Formats: sequence, structure tokens, C-alpha cells
Amino acid sequence: LAVGRFIALSAWFATPQALRRRGRVGAPGEDADAEAPAPSPNRRRAIPLQGDRFGESEALAKQQRLDALKQRWNPHEEDLRAAEQAILAKFAAHSTSSQLGERLLSRSDLLRLFGSFPLECLADDAEAAKRVTHVEVCRLYDEVLATQAAHAPAPGGGALTKGLTFESLRLLLLKVGLLAGLHFRHIVDDAVDALLNAPGPKC
Repeated sequence: LAVGRFIALSAWFATPQALRRRGRVGAPGEDADAEAPAPSPNRRRAIPLQGDRFGESEALAKQQRLDALKQRWNPHEEDLRAAEQAILAKFAAHSTSSQLGERLLSRSDLLRLFGSFPLECLADDAEAAKRVTHVEVCRLYDEVLATQAAHAPAPGGGALTKGLTFESLRLLLLKVGLLAGLHFRHIVDDAVDALLNAPGPKC
């Protein structure tokens, strides 16, 4: 629960304000900008048409409920700070590496951190649960570490290569959220893009 809350709040505040409440057209089967009209209260439950594949009608209905929730959701920065403190405590408890005065989370540290809860609990559905494996999380860890290492932490400073900073862990958890199917109307996608394209060090 703490990780999911951290992902949602980090995504919200990392996404530019103009993009927070709009949808984003995705691949076939993903949520799109178009919204269906609200059903009449007297209307019978629609029967899926023949050829309706992979529960697309059910997925659309689910996404519409998420859209309505997103329009009403208005978190405060205090919510983000509280979520950050919970994950920061886990980061401090599990990070054993350091470099250039920075506390860092190594890959083995990450596995110990994730060993405290089942990753599949983050998944949005059964298919996503199959994707959220430690192998895939380690692959994402390597991606984020490479991004971090490509940017100096400060003018004249060296690259951090021995582990992830807390901010890089934030990016990793957002990517894990995407792997688990937690797009939140693509606000998590937008947050990842915003963090990767932001000026300055990616750490």
C-alpha cells in the first residue's frame, strides 16, 4: 500500500500541471482520450459483442471509473511528503552503498527491500502480475542506474555508479508501476517522461 501510494503521488507531482487531468492515447487496448457517455440508470447491462477480445468492454468500464476518480482527486504536497517519508525510511534501512557522500541503494539492497512485500501485489491484473518479476525489476534497475550514471550529480562531480539515489529509486518505482499496469490514465507514463526529460542531474 505504501509503495502504491508513493507511485501515485510521485506521478501526480512529477507530471506538469497542464497534463495531470488529460488522458493520453495509448496502444490498442489501452485507455484513450475519448470518453463514453454516462449510462442511463434504467439501461440494462450491455452484453459484450461477439469478437470482443480480452475483456475490452470490462477494461473500458474500469478505465471510465478511474477517469472519474482522477477528475476528483486533488492531493496535497503534505500527502506526497508523508508518502516519501515512508519510502525514505525503507531506503535508509536497506541502502548499504555510498559514493561521493551519497547514500545509495545497490541491486542486492533493492532485492532485500522488495523482499519485504510481494511485487505481484502491485499488479493491476493477473496478466500484469506475471510481468512483475525480480528479473524484470533488476532490468529496470540497470536502466535507471545507467540513466543516473550518465549525469554528473553536480558541476565537476563524478557519476554515481554504485547504486541508486532516493530520486532514482522514485524513477525506478514509477517504472515498476508501469510494468504492473499502474498507468493511472497515463499519468505515470507522463511522470516518467517528465523526470527523464527534466534538466539537471537524473539522480
